This record gives sequence, C-alpha cells and structure tokens, in this order.
Amino acid sequence: MIPKFSPFSIFLFFLFLISLVSAKVALLGVSTKFYLWEFPVDVKLLLFVLLLFLFIRKYHWNFGINNFGILTWDVGPNIMAFLSPLGILALTIVAGYLLKKTTFAGSDDSVTLLLATLFDVPAAYFFSVAVVLVEELIFRGFMLDFVSRENGIFKSILISSMIWTVANFDKIAQIRSSSLFVISSELLNLISLGLVCSAIYCYTKSIWPGYSFRIGLLVFSSAMLASEVSDTSGVFYTETHILSNSGILLSFVTLTFTSCLFIFPKSTKEPTNFR
Repeated sequence: MIPKFSPFSIFLFFLFLISLVSAKVALLGVSTKFYLWEFPVDVKLLLFVLLLFLFIRKYHWNFGINNFGILTWDVGPNIMAFLSPLGILALTIVAGYLLKKTTFAGSDDSVTLLLATLFDVPAAYFFSVAVVLVEELIFRGFMLDFVSRENGIFKSILISSMIWTVANFDKIAQIRSSSLFVISSELLNLISLGLVCSAIYCYTKSIWPGYSFRIGLLVFSSAMLASEVSDTSGVFYTETHILSNSGILLSFVTLTFTSCLFIFPKSTKEPTNFR
C-alpha cells in the first residue's frame, strides 16, 4: 500500500530537493545568483516562488498578502528592528575587546567607512527586495503561518526556522574552509537568524521588521566588524572566528535577543492560520 502524503509534505520534499541541488552547485563553485540591472536574483529562490505558486493553484491555499502585513509599514518597529543588530554587534565587540581579541581599526578609515555605510542604507533596502523580502514572505509569512495550523507558536517558530536553515544550505556550501568549527558556527548563525526573524514576525504581525533586521545586520556587520575569514574591512577587527560577525558569540547574543521578544509585556502574535 502506497502511503498518502499531505500536499504540504510534498511541497517540502520539492523545496528540500531544490535546496540540495543548489548546495551541490555551490560546492562545485558555481553561483546560482545573477544581476538584473542592479537587483540580485537567486535562481533557487525563483524556483521556490514557482513551486509555491503551483501548489497554491493546485491545492487552493489561501496565500493572502494582507495576512503578513506587507501592505503596512510601521516606522517604529522597523527602525527598532533595523538598529537592533547594532546592539548585538556592540556586545560582541565589547566581549572581544575585553578578551583582547578585537582591536580598533583606526579613526580615519573608520569615519569614511561609517559615512559610506549610512549612504548605503537606502540602496540596501531597495535592492534587497528581490531576495531578502521574498525569503521573508515565503519562510516567515507562508511557511510559519502554515506550520502553525497544527502547532503552537514556539514549535511553529522552531520548525519554520529549521526549514529555512535547510533551504539555505547553499550558503554553508559556499564556505571555502575545511574547518568543521567554522562551518558549524556559520550554521548556528543561520539558525539564529531564522529564529529571530520568525520571532520578530510573530511579535510585530508583519514581515517588514524582520526584513529591516536583516538589512541592518547586513549593513552594520560588514561595516563594524571584520575578521580573518571576511572579505570586508570594518571599524573593528577580530582575529578569531568565534567573535566575528558570523561567529558563535554573535549567534548566542542573537538568540538571547530572540528570547527577550517573548519576555516583554506585549503579547506575541499567533500567526494567522490558513483556512
């Protein structure tokens, strides 16, 4: 007797299959990204969107954009989310400085770098829509809400974040390092990012603050903290990957920030279930 799988299980199977192929391509040193004008486009993400579209049409899934708060942009939560990575990075930098593993890069270059970073913020918001916002819409919008049909909020956040992590294995495959420690810390960083963005979505009822958090992390992490494994220059430099902008300490601070979202008095939103 052939077992009967739910449509969502079949959807996850094809999503993981696309992710596996993308990771294999990355291992071969081939990029799945290209640029359309100045917009980065990921072939893997395009396949995710096509897959989701086909399943929505076939199984009549209710994929209302209004459910995810994409049509409303609240200034306060987005500014707080955008600036939150600064606090997370500051704690990581201070810890590295106290351990004498992080040093100040220099005043002249630092001022120039910070000014360039501020001018890059609008461009980062605009040109990341094709990748980052689409990811948030799929994994924090559709995926989290769908999983919440049969699970509580905390379990839904955990499950959707694990799906997000597996779907982004190609980012791990792109790491040119044979060190298991570096790969493990990058994986933990990816997991913590998925958890915090899911928590922010549940807390704010919108995918925009999670998008703002990722843009803030992208902008500030490369400008504030460089390491021996990064390709960028920063205001501060660390000689160990543990204290880098994708290291274990940053992941734990991010996870702590995630936990704080459930301690504040404001009630965390139960994701809008699909009917």
